[in-house]
Amino acid sequence: MNNITENIGPGTNLRYLEYNGIGEPVYANGRQVLVRTCHDAFVSYLNKEGKKGIILVKRKEEPAKDYLWCFGGGVNRGVPILESLARNVKEESGLNISNPFLLNIERCMWGETPHKSTKRRGLPGGVDDIILIFYCESKGNINLNKLHRTPLIVTPEMYTSDFREKLYPYVQRGMDLSMRLLRG
Repeated sequence: MNNITENIGPGTNLRYLEYNGIGEPVYANGRQVLVRTCHDAFVSYLNKEGKKGIILVKRKEEPAKDYLWCFGGGVNRGVPILESLARNVKEESGLNISNPFLLNIERCMWGETPHKSTKRRGLPGGVDDIILIFYCESKGNINLNKLHRTPLIVTPEMYTSDFREKLYPYVQRGMDLSMRLLRG
């Protein structure tokens, strides 16, 4: 399912389109009034025993604070999708990814929001994202950024129905698809 077509007009300077800030009001307002395009990666990694699993981490902030989650986030403006995905995973985990495979496209609408001041500014709260969900392989050592903690490498043996039921439904679906690939 890797039919990703990006239409870049002749003579378009992608660096001109890039947005290098984060967290300021223009970013928060845009997120709260538009459906945002995101990409998330269920990243395979070898555990200490040499078994391949998927890395999940606990998020420190909303949305999905304290849930086990995958890496990713908003598609960076002016950056091709797979390059943006690789940048986000590298920033969040320290890992380089390879062989990204599009697993699914999902729309997620949640009541939580990472920007607590939206109500005060008269903007709608919550999250409304269209997410491209990828499976990727990885190289390097895990080095989490400040938004994540407690990495867990979930092998197929660990991914029992009891474990699955403790995950957020979005993560369940991504893990189900990723585990099929790991199991062959």
